[in-house]
Amino acid sequence: MAYFDIETLGFGASHGFMLCYCLLDAKTGKIYESHITKKDHTSKVLDKNVAGKCVKDISKFDKLVGYYSTRFDIPYVRARAIHHGIDFPGYGELKHEDVYYIIRNKFAFGRNSQEAACRQIFGDETEKDHIDPATWLDAAVYGNAKSMGTVVEHCKRDVRDLQRLHQAVGKFRRPSELSA
Repeated sequence: MAYFDIETLGFGASHGFMLCYCLLDAKTGKIYESHITKKDHTSKVLDKNVAGKCVKDISKFDKLVGYYSTRFDIPYVRARAIHHGIDFPGYGELKHEDVYYIIRNKFAFGRNSQEAACRQIFGDETEKDHIDPATWLDAAVYGNAKSMGTVVEHCKRDVRDLQRLHQAVGKFRRPSELSA
C-alpha cells in the first residue's frame, strides 16, 4: 500500500500537466517521487517522463490511498498517461481508498479539505504548508529547480500527513476494494 499525491499546473488534465508526484510506501516509509525538469520544459515533453515513472511506481503497489484522489489525482494521472501513450492500469488491477470520503461522511467538520481534517484531528501538528503563487509558477512555467524542490517537498508533506490522517480515521470506514 502507498499514500499518493500529485501536484499539477491546472485542474484539468487537457489544459495542464503534472509537476510531480509522491508515493509513500506504507511498509517501508520510502517516498517514491519524480518531477518535471527544465529539460522537460525546453524539449516540450512536459510531464511525459513524470507520468511514465508515476505509472511504473504505482504499479509496484496493490493499493493506493489518496485524498480526493477518486475525483482528481487518479483521473489526472490516467489522462496524462493516456495522452502520452503510456499504459495505465485497467479496472481491477489497482485498489484504491480515498480518505476524503471518510472525512466527508463520518465527520462534521466545517471544511472537508485534508488540511482542515488534519488541523481538527492533530491541531498544529500538521505538516501542511502553502506555496506562494510566484514560486509555483516559477516551478511550473520556467522549470526553476529551487522552486520545483519546494513543490516536491510540499507533496512529500502531504503524503506524510495523509498517512497519519488515514491511520487516525481509517477505523471509521467500511472496508472496500474499489478499483483505481
